[in-house]
Amino acid sequence: MTRPSILLGPDEHRVSDELQLVLAGIPGIYQRGRQLIQVVHSPAPADLSAVRRVENTPTMALLARSNLRTLMTRHCCFLKPKIRNGEVVLNEGGQPLLVEAHPPEWAVSSLYEQSSWPVPVLYATVEAPVILSDGRILTTPGYDLGSGLYYHPGPGLNALPLPLSNSPGPDQVELAKAYLHEVVCDMPFEKACHRSGWYAGVLSYLARWAYKGPTPLFLISKNAPGIGGSRLAEAAQLICAGRKGTLYTVAVDNQQEKKQLDQVALNGDLVVYIDNINESTPFGTGELDKALTQDVWDCSVKYKDGTYRVPLLAIWWATGNNVQYRRGVDTFRRTQLIRLVSSLERPQERKDLQHPDLLGWVLENRGQLLWSFLTLLRAYFAAGKPKHGLKTWGGFESWSDIVRECLVFHGYDDPYLASEQLTQLSDPAQMACRRLLLGWEELCAAAGQPDGLSAHEAIGYLETELEERRAVPSKVKEHELLIAALNELAPRKGSARLPDAPALGYLFRKYHLRVFDGRRLESDDRSTSRGRVWVVRKAAP
Repeated sequence: MTRPSILLGPDEHRVSDELQLVLAGIPGIYQRGRQLIQVVHSPAPADLSAVRRVENTPTMALLARSNLRTLMTRHCCFLKPKIRNGEVVLNEGGQPLLVEAHPPEWAVSSLYEQSSWPVPVLYATVEAPVILSDGRILTTPGYDLGSGLYYHPGPGLNALPLPLSNSPGPDQVELAKAYLHEVVCDMPFEKACHRSGWYAGVLSYLARWAYKGPTPLFLISKNAPGIGGSRLAEAAQLICAGRKGTLYTVAVDNQQEKKQLDQVALNGDLVVYIDNINESTPFGTGELDKALTQDVWDCSVKYKDGTYRVPLLAIWWATGNNVQYRRGVDTFRRTQLIRLVSSLERPQERKDLQHPDLLGWVLENRGQLLWSFLTLLRAYFAAGKPKHGLKTWGGFESWSDIVRECLVFHGYDDPYLASEQLTQLSDPAQMACRRLLLGWEELCAAAGQPDGLSAHEAIGYLETELEERRAVPSKVKEHELLIAALNELAPRKGSARLPDAPALGYLFRKYHLRVFDGRRLESDDRSTSRGRVWVVRKAAP
């Protein structure tokens, strides 16, 4: 095939325009985040800033300036007039004799520095058929202009075993639900909503292009090792991508987290896996919180005239035993809990598993499982995506409208019920406030003041209690619940065991009328001879 020729000259705008036309004709070149990219496949495992990728994973790689120069010489020919002894050599027709030339740096830079190019926009590479916002299922390999996605069928997937109906009937839906049940039949979910949470994780990958905004992190938390949490997480990843997701290391601080998140965003990773979070190491950072509530990421990498901004669309999976969250972060509020609880002393020695090799079974039946999940989505779309009055999950409203609503539509428990439980159990401030209210009720009853106490009166009672403990070490400890809550919530001076009355009053004003477990701290807002009196009452429904 004859390469087009680019005649170099002082009219640089013409040369730049002609190079853009050449670029537009090169297959496999895309743009993303104001940068030229190509889809490449990792030839071998790599370790990049604690983000490890597996072999043959499709990755969106930036096209470097030097590679762009080489690419242009492969697809066009640069010409310039031949100069001899300072003069232009003419051909037999009296025209300048043209000879091949190297691409000048100004021409390559002009092309590279454009803010956009006449090439397709690529948002992500997917490795399974996915449903789009209009209900269309993307099944044709390669680039899809309508969605901006590149479909590369992952391992174990040549085609879906059954055609996807535009409006699946009850028999198809029931068959799909049977397959969904079988893949997790060996897993001891604590509640039905935790099983729904796992389904939601797989649906999120397949429906990621049907909703806008962020997706919660899917955490498989176990009460003991050996239950199968890692196998369950990897089964979800095999269904979605035919392989494990990009392995991600738990970060110790925001700086490390930011570097890793930049790498995930730049690579365009869609499945990210944090395996075996150490129960002795608190989980979560401010940067991870930010990543879980955004779908566009500002990378530390500087590009052109500003920050390099790219989509961050990953589906996050994590596993761990009784995971504890770092104090001060909101990661638990952005987590979909999937809880496994076993009553066995050695759950890893179970002999009653229906699928002892779960991952092998999943890979063998990947097409059928994908058909099942997509059938549920297709049926929900065909029904007009009805709403069921679900509780709002702040920050994940669009995700909820597709994933949660789809599951409830098909008769499954709302997965948010599990995450609501996680918030109640993992928020140290909320737990301390519950203890504060319970302890305050207990103190008011013991003092014979059911209508409440002032902060000054309460500190007097508690100081008397602590003095009696010091005098009689064997004394039964009273009001320990309230004392522990105050130690956690209220500032103290020096080595004092209790806050002073002004600090306690400030704490009560901070939580005035806040509802915890159906009760709240109330005051009539008037100071009496006893001071401002506080009492715990049931909150109005």
